[in-house]
Amino acid sequence: DVHSQQRWFYMGHGGEMSVDQAHRGYTVAQDGKGFASVNPLFWKPARDALTREFTGQRCYGYLSFEAFVDAAAACNAGRAAPEDYDGVLPT
Repeated sequence: DVHSQQRWFYMGHGGEMSVDQAHRGYTVAQDGKGFASVNPLFWKPARDALTREFTGQRCYGYLSFEAFVDAAAACNAGRAAPEDYDGVLPT
């Protein structure tokens, strides 16, 4: 398996999420929707060597979420339409 446990776990009001850095993936379980292994190979919870602050914002999992949120905000503000993002956003 792996030499260390590198996990992050969140339990919320309608489900839970588990991020497993060692296996490069994450799982989601939601009430009424079941269990899913979503977008493996997406996360790198790195810290800056000097400041020790989180620097995972440049990993593709974070960038995927950021691009989706930016697109949703543009659509909600009327600056774009959902079809403008066909074939553009990460899947």
